[in-house]
Amino acid sequence: MTLEESLNRLAYQFKESVKLQGILTELYEQHSELRIDSGKLLTERTLNGSHGIQLDGIGEIVGVERPVVAVDTVGAFGFEGDPTSLGFGTLIDDTIGGNFILLNANGVLLNDEDYRTLIKARIILNSSSKTADESTNLISFMLGGVEVRYFLFQNLSPTYHIGKILSLFEKSLLEDIPTALGVGDANYQTMYNDTPFGFDGDSGALGFGTLNDPLIGGNFASTI
Repeated sequence: MTLEESLNRLAYQFKESVKLQGILTELYEQHSELRIDSGKLLTERTLNGSHGIQLDGIGEIVGVERPVVAVDTVGAFGFEGDPTSLGFGTLIDDTIGGNFILLNANGVLLNDEDYRTLIKARIILNSSSKTADESTNLISFMLGGVEVRYFLFQNLSPTYHIGKILSLFEKSLLEDIPTALGVGDANYQTMYNDTPFGFDGDSGALGFGTLNDPLIGGNFASTI
């Protein structure tokens, strides 16, 4: 109910009472502030609705503090062979090319969205049985739903094939991923999901390319 609607409900003999209307207006404004604040308690104390220091409090409960991360180099200037980098710019279009990154660049606090992902991952991890399927699903969730493949050869360390090029933050997330029970540390390989290189028997992979056409063949994976 708006303030105008509230004042219209006054009895006729109080319609012209300036003092009474002033008191009711003040009470209405205070009530509105309380209503807004109480609404925030319902929405901004949830994992998906909280921000800043409120999100820090949830992270503390779960057991993961907001980390300081290095400046992300994805999209920064780099050279051929680094799929996460950009090349030189042009004088005509300043949106082309990557930014130079200082070697001594200071770290920054993780932003809310990435920190929220980290908290959700820790919640899943805290209740995980650390099976291969759960680990694969957890990696996929932490990396935005990307396809993840799991390989284990002769009970050696498991290998996860991840279908995207990872940022520095995404690589740091892998440190908390549980390995399957009974095996050693996990290995991670990143690849392009659309055009991964592979051998006969893998229907989702492509073969070798050709010097005449760079569009033929698949991209090799990168080991982290």
